[in-house]
Amino acid sequence: MSEKINKSKVHVTSMPGENPIGSDRYHLLRAAAERAAEAFKKGFFLEAITLTESLLGTRLECRLAWVRRIQTGKPPVEFSTLNRLCEELLGKRASAVLCDAEAFKLPIQAVREWVDKRNEALHEMAKLIEEDTHDFSVKYKRSRVVVLEGFKVLLAYDALDRRQRRAVDKHTATDDKNNGTAFDCLRDLVSLEKGLKPERGASVSARPAQQAACTGRGD
Repeated sequence: MSEKINKSKVHVTSMPGENPIGSDRYHLLRAAAERAAEAFKKGFFLEAITLTESLLGTRLECRLAWVRRIQTGKPPVEFSTLNRLCEELLGKRASAVLCDAEAFKLPIQAVREWVDKRNEALHEMAKLIEEDTHDFSVKYKRSRVVVLEGFKVLLAYDALDRRQRRAVDKHTATDDKNNGTAFDCLRDLVSLEKGLKPERGASVSARPAQQAACTGRGD
């Protein structure tokens, strides 16, 4: 009987001009974001939460890959929980090598705070808790707020990430280089929830998918 070797899954890194990972990641992120938005609209809040968690995870893994590249020249980052990713990115070692560490501090802390709400929504749905409602429908509807907060946290982090990259003439995997992003559907949904009109002129969801494809996109 052969021994089975378990390999940890690692974040695949984009090398602009050398591989298509940046564009592949853009389309995957966009598809996941669109599904999260659709799940929210249909009331599938727990699905939307898990997809938001995955989207946040891949964005933090991209930043951590950059940190590792600076520190050791070896960018591979194993898939991990949001809490662990936040802990490492907010740690002294990461802060020491990143000139924009202070700017990302609050957005990453916001991710960590959202994780607690995510855990409550996903893991306490069928649990009885003192001084809390015992009605499933009430608990489930409450998870709607967690989804929206997750979207907002993701959009805030991504906006900063794209702005910082563009400042040094680089682009994130979420940037379509045409004033749109992979997360425009989430931005439009959040705007509607606030009673605002979606920014259709800049929304990538209003354009054919092939127009969003581009080369030279990073992580």
